[in-house]
Amino acid sequence: MTRYRFQDCLIDTDRHELRVCGLTVEVQPLIFDLLCYLARHAGRTVTKDELLSAVWRSSFVTDSVLARAVMKARRAIKDNADSPQFIITVRGHGYRLDAAVETELSPPLAGSRPLQPSQAVGAAQPAARATEPKLDLAVLPFFNETSDPGLSWVELGLPSLVYHQLQMRSELRLVRSEAVDAWTRRSVWSEQDAALACRQLNCRLALVGRVSRRGDGMLSLHFLLGSEAELELSRSFDGLDLLTLAQKLVREVESACGGTPSPQEESFSDEQSARILDLAARGESERALALLESSLPRIRPDLRLRLVQARLLRDLARMQESVEVAQAALAEAGLGGQADLQAELLAELGRSAVISGQMDDAERYNDQALELVLQGKASITTLPNVLVGRGEQFRFKGQGEEAAKAAERAISSAQATGDVYWELIARCLQAHALMATQQLARAREQLRGVAREARSRDLLRVELQAYVSLGAIETGSRHYGAALESLSRAATLARTLGSRVRYITSQLQSMFALIESGRLSEAAQLVARFADEVGEEMPQNSRESLERAKAHLLWRTGEQLAAINQLEAMLDIARCSRWFSRWNSASLLCNWYLVRGDVAKAASVLEVLDDDSNPARRARCQAAVMLKQGLRTQALATLRTVWLTESSEGAPGQDLAVDLGWLLMEEGLDTELDVLMSRVSAMSAEHGPTALLQLVFAARKQGQPPDPSWRKSLDELVARLPALQRHTPDLLAYLRSGELFSRAPPRMALLLNAACD
Repeated sequence: MTRYRFQDCLIDTDRHELRVCGLTVEVQPLIFDLLCYLARHAGRTVTKDELLSAVWRSSFVTDSVLARAVMKARRAIKDNADSPQFIITVRGHGYRLDAAVETELSPPLAGSRPLQPSQAVGAAQPAARATEPKLDLAVLPFFNETSDPGLSWVELGLPSLVYHQLQMRSELRLVRSEAVDAWTRRSVWSEQDAALACRQLNCRLALVGRVSRRGDGMLSLHFLLGSEAELELSRSFDGLDLLTLAQKLVREVESACGGTPSPQEESFSDEQSARILDLAARGESERALALLESSLPRIRPDLRLRLVQARLLRDLARMQESVEVAQAALAEAGLGGQADLQAELLAELGRSAVISGQMDDAERYNDQALELVLQGKASITTLPNVLVGRGEQFRFKGQGEEAAKAAERAISSAQATGDVYWELIARCLQAHALMATQQLARAREQLRGVAREARSRDLLRVELQAYVSLGAIETGSRHYGAALESLSRAATLARTLGSRVRYITSQLQSMFALIESGRLSEAAQLVARFADEVGEEMPQNSRESLERAKAHLLWRTGEQLAAINQLEAMLDIARCSRWFSRWNSASLLCNWYLVRGDVAKAASVLEVLDDDSNPARRARCQAAVMLKQGLRTQALATLRTVWLTESSEGAPGQDLAVDLGWLLMEEGLDTELDVLMSRVSAMSAEHGPTALLQLVFAARKQGQPPDPSWRKSLDELVARLPALQRHTPDLLAYLRSGELFSRAPPRMALLLNAACD
């Protein structure tokens, strides 16, 4: 491998890493390839056609796409866009890297080695049940033994193309392409592997292929078709055009399996399709969609490729286009009687509807997809995808138990068909369901396991989803440092893969973690930077989250009326969409109204929480209204009942415990307080009100005036909670008076969390 150095920049092709002034800069793969090519030809003007051929491997990329890529490359190496010093535009010709570039060989990565068979397919993965019918064929990833970077798409793209051609033109029952992801990057290639794949993927035959180059420059495509018992077919084809050889392979496989040979197809269309499918399979959404859109004038995308296009558009937050592509493909699939594609397209439309807040449409699409499977029209291999989509619908509606059931069924069906990809995605959904039922410890461990397994299998899309979900879990358990670390990893992966939706999600969750941990200046900087990066176009559910985060930031910085007005608008959107976020907005508004003394409005918003799946959140709001109405005994009883009967895991449960603890301290109920604090003391002190309760309780238990170190801790904590000065100056005076050990705190008309918010 090679490294290129110029000025303060280092491009390491082995590590696929760009460093500027000693710091690693995250760039999209396409931009990295562009920089490599310009560095390789430094000092020479590279024409636009040459760049399109070498980097995009296509002549159907618009000038605006190329110009935008060059702009991103300049930004990555800190080149001045208005007056560039390094990447020079040569008008009418192309671009030139105007720098003295040093080329050197890069050292091998420490500890790098291919996956062993036991790593590639986990021994603990349950085998398919003997009672389930075997599928006809599994198309495993191919091997590129040519060392030609121009053929890097062979590993996943070529088998994907073979898979799609077989699926569209024969009646063979194929193992889903996602199910063979575990076989990527195998270190061996033999008929024994094919036999193992047949057993683990529950199929009659497995196809394995490798591509090499002969001494005379000819390409060689060798493949074997193996069964669990023996080798069925082994053959090689030689030629100059790999796609022509692949078409011969398809006809051989169809013939061997009793199908009808496929007609010859245009090589360019097949090659571009293979590259698109390869990029999509690797999770590189931005590159895959750019290549697909630039190739459309010359390729004839089949329905499977249209499904891929809809998914890529959704991943890049182009929701309306995604829906239009999926609906057109669905109509065509229905006319052609292609039930499997119908089911997957319906599941895709269901996901888009959930994100857009059209829950009735989501339910209709998901029900139709499931019905196709239950009626036996669509194969059982589509079931994990369909069930995960259905589970996401339940999750966004706050129906945690229903989401958990859908996730469990998705996991079981994915295991039965050997579909590792959908099994891990379903486990991410299951973790969210565990979070909804306050089982955060289990959810956390599950997601860590998913992230590890996804990384070992090179399933970057799954690893990205795991880190996004883990960030939500850690925020929910008030471990903000761990949450921000997971979300930072997610954002890096999302940028690498070009996943706009996941990047938006990771940044939004980071905003909430920063706001809730009191790091308001960092949160404000992130909001401003996010607006510049993302712009106005984003999914409806993400926009609702962004505006809710902005409202909370306004409230924390003292702009109360602006915050209330903004959150009221977001509550209306969430209620119309029936998203679970309506409960978060309603509980915040309830407390904000009470802080401003508007008890009637606070009481009116309680009806939004009537169907809240979290009893602690609902009870806290009810108790807060009672307390403001002077009903202290009833407020205490409401909190106490839920504390004794429900889990205290998760943010609502922790808030309830803290509010109850402070009320007990105000009432002088020390015995009950001691019991409660045995659990509160183990809760995350990264949460300001929790830390305040723990600090004051510890001082009172000592029974003597606090020492200077305690006062320093108090001052640092109060600095994180500026609302205390605005809302409860009497409490702040008490904390600083030194009377903690001798008398109870002054009674407030607000619960502690509201006083600190």
